Amino acid sequence: MTVRGEGSSAVVVHGLGGQGVRDNGEIYLSAAAIPGQSTGSAFSLTLDHVNHAACPMLASTLQRMASQVTVEGRTGEVVVKDGFSSPPMDYQPVLADAECARGDSNRFVFVFR
Repeated sequence: MTVRGEGSSAVVVHGLGGQGVRDNGEIYLSAAAIPGQSTGSAFSLTLDHVNHAACPMLASTLQRMASQVTVEGRTGEVVVKDGFSSPPMDYQPVLADAECARGDSNRFVFVFR
């Protein structure tokens, strides 16, 4: 991970694909909500333009700490783990692998409590 730029124009890039410029290989952090609670009760970590070489290992690694994991690659956003659902959905590595597309075209969203 690297910080590029300064001040309000600074971005964090992940180095797992993309060009490491705005909206292409960045990491985003934002407030999220646990179902039934207010925004800010959780947070999401999003990595865009992740190369297939890092997929699904990235999801497999971070899913251990995340309550919810989505992968967007081949067919659109697919939930591959959902600790918020009832009953909770355990991490589905085969589903994550099936969603990963070739090239720098995968997007991951991890939601943490």
